[in-house]
Amino acid sequence: MKVRIKICPICESRNLRLSSQFDGWLVPEMYICLDCGYRGPIYLELQIDDDNMLGDNQS
Repeated sequence: MKVRIKICPICESRNLRLSSQFDGWLVPEMYICLDCGYRGPIYLELQIDDDNMLGDNQS
């Protein structure tokens, strides 16, 4: 299974949150980085295999 992680485009932190509970419902999605303070609609996204995240390397 693949997991998608949202990353801040400025500081590359994974500490990115929606700016309000209504984002994506009433208004466009806006993200806030809790590390650098970035605020905007753009984010980076990584797609990682779930097996790699858990450290279950079965060869």
